Amino acid sequence: MKTINKIVIMLALFVTTSNAIAQQQVNVKTLFALLPSDAFRFLPSDKPADLEKYIKVCDLKNGYLQLEFEDESSWEMCYWNLKDGNKLIAITRVGAYSFYLYSNGKIAPTTKHGIEEMQKFIEESIAINCCDNWINCHIPRHGTSVFLNINGLEMQIYQWQNERFVRLNEYPTANTTHRQLAEGFAAALSTADVDRCLQYILPSYVSEQCMGVFEGNKELFICDLIAGEDEKGYIKPTKPTDIKKATYRYTPDDGFANHTIFIELKNGRSYTVYLSLETLEIFEILPGGETGKLLRTTPYIIGGVG
Repeated sequence: MKTINKIVIMLALFVTTSNAIAQQQVNVKTLFALLPSDAFRFLPSDKPADLEKYIKVCDLKNGYLQLEFEDESSWEMCYWNLKDGNKLIAITRVGAYSFYLYSNGKIAPTTKHGIEEMQKFIEESIAINCCDNWINCHIPRHGTSVFLNINGLEMQIYQWQNERFVRLNEYPTANTTHRQLAEGFAAALSTADVDRCLQYILPSYVSEQCMGVFEGNKELFICDLIAGEDEKGYIKPTKPTDIKKATYRYTPDDGFANHTIFIELKNGRSYTVYLSLETLEIFEILPGGETGKLLRTTPYIIGGVG
């Protein structure tokens, strides 16, 4: 009897171990091949095999895949590993996005892991209007956070924390001043949290430059944004953690910019960044496309000169 029990236990362990190994061997290309047809809606085909010729990027290490088509439009996917061996998958194309859960070799749509709350925040966004809305969802090739650009007027940032998407919302507030913008950005730089930093940058600039030109590499984008000069010449952090401290300074007599940030690097060099700002206005959109009352004005960073 003891021998039989031992065999049963060993078989159970073998099955459990085999399942774990099978889950670990799944990569972004495997998941791409398993996606349901609705994940490829409005593409040249809804069959993964037919779409393989459009693969531009297949980054197995970072769990990211991108298709690019003749009209230069693109389709992207990535995934997050879950503790139970399952995987949360995101796919995005122009104006649309979807989330799926991979479990036991099958993929199905999901609203768990903070996705339902994400949808609620979108519906409640001040940038949503009555008539015509579009949302660009930027999923990560680098890092784990999701960025939602709503009508080019608001950027909602969701960090992956404890297997849930948690929204960052320290900026903007209802009546944000230029000083609050610059002070908040300096504080974010000092923490080396690039997601926090991106809250203070114009949404369209983040989409075009960070997610476009820099291909989603947020660290490189931020370092390029705050590059400058000191007495030795051009200077730029190689990564945000190179920053020892970032301090806001009000300089009304500089004749160039009132709101600046003094950057001290860990290598001993330091310099001043003069922020370029732009105020974004959100108006009420009435039926028929007419513009109603002004709902909010928010200053954002659109660059910096060192």
